[in-house]
Amino acid sequence: MSLKSYSHEQLQKMSMVELAELVLLDEKKPLKFKDVFKKVAEMKELTTEAQDQLIAQFYTDLNMNGRFVSSGKNMWGLKRWYLAKPVKEGQSDDPRVMDNEEEDELLGLEDEEEFDEYGELGEDYEDDEEFIPN
Repeated sequence: MSLKSYSHEQLQKMSMVELAELVLLDEKKPLKFKDVFKKVAEMKELTTEAQDQLIAQFYTDLNMNGRFVSSGKNMWGLKRWYLAKPVKEGQSDDPRVMDNEEEDELLGLEDEEEFDEYGELGEDYEDDEEFIPN
């Protein structure tokens, strides 16, 4: 159901997580966490102070709620948008966990390579002379 089909009073009574689901349904695509929070905060008419107090709890609620999934790069979508696939050996059976190829494809990064200060991601850091184990 679209956000437009709810009255102002109905939206005010909904939880922030319920509103987040409606926002994502209206957008029909994953959004950055801050964008979801901003839209929900506007609907709830939260003050800046209230937003500062609620943002961490909202993030936790999205993480804990089974309807949402983080698709990487702090992008959030609805779990029902993603098809369940058979689990390969060595792959997580958690449907919220994507392998690197799936995440890159979703984010349109198929041709980009990622590097960090140690070289390609995934290299052993023990090879670095400055590495000090705990």
